[in-house]
Amino acid sequence: MLSLGISSSMMTTEDMFAPAYREADITEEMLERFFPPVPRDSVIFKHGCIVGKPGCGKSELFRSRAYHAYKLYGDDLNLIYTDDLRVGIARMDRRPVQYLIVDDASKRMSSRAVYEQREVLGVFNRLRHHYTELGASAGIVIVEFGWQRWIDLDPGFRDGSSVIFKTGMTSESERRMIEDLVGPAYMGRLDWIWDKIDRGDNKIKGLSVGRIGPKAIDQGGVGYYRHKLVNFPGFPDILLGDDWLDDDGQYVDPKDNTDAMKRMARSGMTQAQIADRLGVSQSRISKGLKAANGGDKEE
Repeated sequence: MLSLGISSSMMTTEDMFAPAYREADITEEMLERFFPPVPRDSVIFKHGCIVGKPGCGKSELFRSRAYHAYKLYGDDLNLIYTDDLRVGIARMDRRPVQYLIVDDASKRMSSRAVYEQREVLGVFNRLRHHYTELGASAGIVIVEFGWQRWIDLDPGFRDGSSVIFKTGMTSESERRMIEDLVGPAYMGRLDWIWDKIDRGDNKIKGLSVGRIGPKAIDQGGVGYYRHKLVNFPGFPDILLGDDWLDDDGQYVDPKDNTDAMKRMARSGMTQAQIADRLGVSQSRISKGLKAANGGDKEE
């Protein structure tokens, strides 16, 4: 037997397998890499992905990671939770840490809408520069996407340095892609997690398979990622693109977004319901709809 320079009497089962085939917990390393100390004279960009089927615990994982960020950065953190990257970008400010969580990301950033993504992908690729254009000279810009099927998000948005898989996938093409990222051993472990979730085991939702993008699989770049349920009252409500973007996809403050008001009215919502959804007064909705329909505009 190959001894790897270790006395046969001292060898363990772990010594017989490469790191990619051993069970390892990489939670702390993933957190340390993704949420680094705030730099003094540069801007750091971090890009992450959380992928899994409905009901697997993605939202709770986002909440857990956001709480970790809050404990690290405190009031220096600008935490944004949205379903549209454009809304997240529009809500950035000059605080030292910008953490944009884009949940259900494939809804608006689908791999099937390549041409529609060009402009927002261009902005995404230069977010560090966008941050400095806001007046910041140093800090961290973190963007983390969540979605259900690996292939459904545009490739430009899913090439993160931190990737966490909550479940496996059914199609062979997606399984091959994921296996390329985590290796065959952890693909099997991911299937085991998914099977337990499907059988109603809620405790297993705290266990995922993580990949540290810049670190090779055979050097420990893949392993288990663990999290617990947290009580985080400061976790923000989601900012929906339908509420914050006009018909041209531009960010508009809700009180002035007559396009959103019209969309909601056409869907059958009452003015009271629209006001509650946008967080503005009912009189503002009434005036906005009147102006949008050709009535008297506000001064």
